[in-house]
Amino acid sequence: MLLIRLPAGATRSGDRYAATLSPAVASKLTDIPEGVALNEWQCSHVTRLLVVADAGAGVVYTVNVHTGNYSKTIDDPTMKPNSSLPVGINGIKIHDEYLYYTSTAQKLFSRTPIDTTSGTPTGPAEIIATNVPGDDFSLDQAGDAYVAENPWDVVAKVTPGGEVSVVAAQGLNSSLAATTLTSPPGVTFATTSQGFSAT
Repeated sequence: MLLIRLPAGATRSGDRYAATLSPAVASKLTDIPEGVALNEWQCSHVTRLLVVADAGAGVVYTVNVHTGNYSKTIDDPTMKPNSSLPVGINGIKIHDEYLYYTSTAQKLFSRTPIDTTSGTPTGPAEIIATNVPGDDFSLDQAGDAYVAENPWDVVAKVTPGGEVSVVAAQGLNSSLAATTLTSPPGVTFATTSQGFSAT
């Protein structure tokens, strides 16, 4: 599979940034020929490493955004798809030197400690919660995760202690794919197959 680099320019106006109107030029970053379904990525702003989840293979690759060199850095049983659903590790976030992730087929919300300079694990994976058929998710400052459960029309809150509760459900009439936390506090925005919703 192919990773494409698409630069995003910005101009400063006072204390705010605004996207430039000049056309962006895409360029090839690297090929990952063994990739099955590269689905989600996170970039370390310190080391400029790109951490990429392969939902089809149930592994994580780390890519150097400057050189395009990559390696398979995490291959854990909690990330694997299964015969009933070929989607393993799905949404990912890097937070406090942990890689948090959903594993859709196994209905897991987990984390694994990583070395943020290399993307390699520094300890075993930890299952935070089960029976969470998650897609993408957001993390708040307290470490609570807000997980979009696609296609069940649910946003579930998962605490660091593994408590799961539903904070939004039904009424959206479409599959939830992602959640984003933003101001004002307590507002969750969700992307769906039919557009954009707020709860």
